[in-house]
Amino acid sequence: MFNLSKLRSKLSTKCPAGHLADNSSTTRYLTSFTLVELLIVIAILAVLAAAVVVVLNPAELLAQARDSQRSTDLRTLKDAIDLWTLDNPSLTMGTSQTVYISIPDTSST
Repeated sequence: MFNLSKLRSKLSTKCPAGHLADNSSTTRYLTSFTLVELLIVIAILAVLAAAVVVVLNPAELLAQARDSQRSTDLRTLKDAIDLWTLDNPSLTMGTSQTVYISIPDTSST
């Protein structure tokens, strides 16, 4: 039913983590990670995540996108005003023949 010698031979082999298992019948085959190994992996992932956030600063990317959209909107508005002035040259400032003169008020009050 249960062969203890086969179990002991399996336990005496080298585990994947590189540790030798005991030959006692109470020891299990060690395949789990140690706490130190897990903490090292978590620390490495935290450092990599911080580096990615620094390189790809989301606030900076959003600000650049907003500035680009504003620049495009201003260019479109300028083009619209230029087209309107071409269609209506007499209504724009500087092309009219009307001269505005300011006369000071000399009346006594």
